[in-house]
Amino acid sequence: MADVLAAIDARWNTPLDNREAYEVIFRLLGMDERPGLAYGYLYMLDVLELTEHGGTVGGCWLTDKGKEVLTAIREFVPVMQEEEHD
Repeated sequence: MADVLAAIDARWNTPLDNREAYEVIFRLLGMDERPGLAYGYLYMLDVLELTEHGGTVGGCWLTDKGKEVLTAIREFVPVMQEEEHD
């Protein structure tokens, strides 16, 4: 989830052009192999209010809640992984 949220966030906060940004997100989601599953995942993020979108869910951006979740994952996953190895 962190990779997808980060890619969605980067789409709006990096110099990638729109096509490149879509390609990164769609590659992470496996859009070519399983488009229904990929779109289902994007709609799930929307229902959970982690993203919102205009005309199409593929052009979504992170909500404040989505940014908070991404930050939490980035902060706590490394801590949890360290504890597992202790």
